[in-house]
Amino acid sequence: MARLPRFNPTHDGKLAYAVYTSERLTGLLPANEIEPLVAAFNRAVALAAAAAKVAVATRDTAAGFCEAVRTCEPDDVGVLIEQMARAIADAAAHREAADLFAALPADARREILSCIEASEDDLYEGLASQLTDVLDRAKPVVTALRGIPDAEAAIEAKRTDQWTALRDLSREYDEIVSAFRALRAAADDDTAMVRPAFADVLFGGLAAVTTTDVPFDATATASPEHLRYVVENRERLLPRIVRATEATSVLPIVAVPTRRVRGQVVTTSASRG
Repeated sequence: MARLPRFNPTHDGKLAYAVYTSERLTGLLPANEIEPLVAAFNRAVALAAAAAKVAVATRDTAAGFCEAVRTCEPDDVGVLIEQMARAIADAAAHREAADLFAALPADARREILSCIEASEDDLYEGLASQLTDVLDRAKPVVTALRGIPDAEAAIEAKRTDQWTALRDLSREYDEIVSAFRALRAAADDDTAMVRPAFADVLFGGLAAVTTTDVPFDATATASPEHLRYVVENRERLLPRIVRATEATSVLPIVAVPTRRVRGQVVTTSASRG
């Protein structure tokens, strides 16, 4: 995986910062594009550092001429002026060349930034593919753990491998959701900052979940029980990765926004209570 240069959300944009701080998002950048750009950036940094050392040597020669001026004879002034002029011209040329090398990292960094911005669609599509994959892989695990509520029961039923797999898949699922939230936040989507609102974005069918269901915390994406419920009710919940402009268009037409407390659906009487 390419190691990106450090990006700042204020100066470089929120998308670049979100990708920089997420290994999962970084891994979704097109490798054939980003890896050569990162290699070019690293080379530019090395060249700029080497050029800076060369520029230091030109400053040392100036001190030598100051000493020559203090000790020269009148007959030597003309020759000394010619030498100084050549040295000053050389020093200016050195500075110009050094400045050219010093600018290389910034130029290469901008190329990387442009690649990230141009890859935004790839990031959403990549996360959507990963979400589908992790839910597909979780299905047989959840099926094998049906009726097994906890780790102790899994040991008794000789399903410890499946229980461990569920926890691993739950961590992977939470990483995907966290990366999705970071993308939405980078797009200045306010729902990404409020967990209950983000749950409506993550699940296109959340409004269809009824109060007669087993309590489901739609915001607890790091919980294995959350993943288990999502897998078992995937066709109703409709988990998805979508842009802010796409979220409302894929909501079920019959869906009616339902009041929730901490991501859980509550009845009308409970909301008034």
